[in-house]
Amino acid sequence: MTEFDFLNDNIEDAPEVPDFVTPPSGYYNLTCQKITMTKNEEDAGESVRVTWVIDETVELAKADAEQVKAGSLFSETYFVKSKDGKRNDMAMGAMKKTFAPVAETFQKSNWLEIFEAAEGAKLRAKVTTKAGKKKTADGNTMYFTSVSDTSMI
Repeated sequence: MTEFDFLNDNIEDAPEVPDFVTPPSGYYNLTCQKITMTKNEEDAGESVRVTWVIDETVELAKADAEQVKAGSLFSETYFVKSKDGKRNDMAMGAMKKTFAPVAETFQKSNWLEIFEAAEGAKLRAKVTTKAGKKKTADGNTMYFTSVSDTSMI
């Protein structure tokens, strides 16, 4: 079992990592940490996954919702091309709404340049979290988080 170098390291030497959360709906100051594009060769589907860092909770939709710790992460995924190879106009439109302030601020028009400019950008956004109809493999409810009403900060 010693063929991996880390096995002789101490657990205390492992870095701290941020929590990955499902934030309650509300307004947040966010940093776009990473944008990952994936193409599934099996079904010709394409997706864009955006990982966000919560810098600050501005206002929660429900006063009794639990605050999220600053530095926590969450992600959203845009399915831009379906299994049958058709472009998903709803996903493209939602992405346009999210990234329009980035495009305008950095004077970018194509998606690659917008995504490159967005990484590290700070935005104020409305975050909406909804319960899905499907369950996870262990029977838990799946939640979906989306970002909208963005503005640069």
